[in-house]
Amino acid sequence: MTNTILIIGGTGNIGFPLVKLLAQDDDVHLVAGAHNLKKDQAQYGDLPVDVRRFDFLDASTFDQALAGVDRVFFLSAHRSWPSPRKTCCRS
Repeated sequence: MTNTILIIGGTGNIGFPLVKLLAQDDDVHLVAGAHNLKKDQAQYGDLPVDVRRFDFLDASTFDQALAGVDRVFFLSAHRSWPSPRKTCCRS
């Protein structure tokens, strides 16, 4: 049975080695979420990766990126998003 896995951050320090590792598994269909399709496709080269537009800040990209996906890998090592208190709640 083939598992379809969406890798978010697939061109990063952890994501890219993970993509290369999982690309060796015939039972895995890889999907990579990308801000810049051309740039990311170029980095993946000949790896069997289905690159799809994905942006956390643009909900219109979610349905297409997640279509047919069984699992999602997402790891964030830093806080680059604004604090909810700074953007939505004022005292």
